[in-house]
Amino acid sequence: SPCAAFGMPPFFRPWLGVAGVLPGYRGRSAHGALMAARIGGAIEAGCTAIVTETGEPAGGEPNPSLADMLRFGFVRVASRLNYEAAA
Repeated sequence: SPCAAFGMPPFFRPWLGVAGVLPGYRGRSAHGALMAARIGGAIEAGCTAIVTETGEPAGGEPNPSLADMLRFGFVRVASRLNYEAAA
């Protein structure tokens, strides 16, 4: 059965912003494998740039998505604020 999924819209510059790994499979490099597959597909399709996004680490929590993005050579070009609903 699937342990992870992703989306890649058909733009000339692929956006790698939608991916998810089931909780029981986290910590096993599934997200990194998804990123590698999407990056490879984009290169094979002749794309000249690939973009992605994730939230800033909040409250000292780790952000495995950001760690993978940096590991694959993405560079930060902008940051956005994280908003939290009032209790």
